[in-house]
Amino acid sequence: MPRLRKPALFFESRPRRIGVEKADMTTTRYHFTFRVDTWTPDGESIVEHIAGVEDYQVALATYRAAVERWPGTPITLRQGAQVIEDSRRLRLASWSDEGGR
Repeated sequence: MPRLRKPALFFESRPRRIGVEKADMTTTRYHFTFRVDTWTPDGESIVEHIAGVEDYQVALATYRAAVERWPGTPITLRQGAQVIEDSRRLRLASWSDEGGR
């Protein structure tokens, strides 16, 4: 009967640092400077929180994309309690960069 070999043990090529844990680089944020939300038709309650963003330009682009994606849905861009943009407001200016030529 052939003799069975014991499995070899494998070791890391790098030395381990005992007592040092790897830092977790993932952080979940819950509070942002700007919020994009959809609302009930009467404007009394938030239906869905679409986005939380720190940068104003990114927040505005996100708001505009949401308004185009869900036309007729009440959508707001807010900074805290201050409403910056509201899809229910009448807008006289175009969002395009063409300057009305």
